[in-house]
Amino acid sequence: MKILVTGASGYIGKILTKKLLFMGYKVIPTDIISTGFNEEVICDLTKDDIHELPEVDIVFHLAAHKSVPESVKNPTKYLENVLMTHNIVKRYPNAHIIFSSTAAVYKNKKLPHKETDILSPESPYGSGKVACEYIVQHNPKHTILRYFNVIGYYKGAKRSTNVLDILSSCRDEGKTFYITGNDFDTTDGTGIRDYIDLNDVVEAHIKCLKKVYGIYNIGSGKGISVKEMIEAYTNKFKLNYEYTNRRKGDVAISVANCEKFEDKTGWKPKISFEESLESYINIKKT
Repeated sequence: MKILVTGASGYIGKILTKKLLFMGYKVIPTDIISTGFNEEVICDLTKDDIHELPEVDIVFHLAAHKSVPESVKNPTKYLENVLMTHNIVKRYPNAHIIFSSTAAVYKNKKLPHKETDILSPESPYGSGKVACEYIVQHNPKHTILRYFNVIGYYKGAKRSTNVLDILSSCRDEGKTFYITGNDFDTTDGTGIRDYIDLNDVVEAHIKCLKKVYGIYNIGSGKGISVKEMIEAYTNKFKLNYEYTNRRKGDVAISVANCEKFEDKTGWKPKISFEESLESYINIKKT
């Protein structure tokens, strides 16, 4: 079985590629920059050179621009996500495509999101992912994984936009971290998020190798406020933080209901937020 991983130099793509290689799969890592793996293909998925990619049985399509605030400032850049997805689906009409989507496709909701909820994104990033989902569903063998807030770390990982890396960057550079919004309709006024460890996300991808098709949420199912998350971090590290205005595109509450994926595959998140934070701190110290 041959597997293509797009975005293989990225935060999730790199560890997923390592896991698949360790399991003995024939993997073709691709990205717009070098992935550091053997048999890589450096390829711009927005261009015609996508046709140089070899035939494969499965595609993990992770490559994308991934920032809500950036998408608000520069929405046309995020059209590239749609173009890349279109090109992948067109190039691989017979492959099983496993697509990385996002909780940003949902609108604000106090109860945990189910996959059947109405899609009403509040940012260009989320809107683009909705368009990508529709494109992917034209492939008869498709799996769509809607990630919630992925956190965690591994040795060799590059800086990412996950919140723990952002906090650490502020700490290392002596900068203030700004909590965007303390006037949400939540207990402490800050947004509530569902934090899921990187390793649990990778394990969810591995479960999809067994012809698991459909649309699924990938999260912990537990909501933690941004203030609670910051306080947990500052119990370990000194960090200056202040409140500022909310960002356009941010929702008050975003928590996953993952029962559908759990029932289908037996997958359950194994790493709590506290364990993920502790692991992150220990790795950063070494």
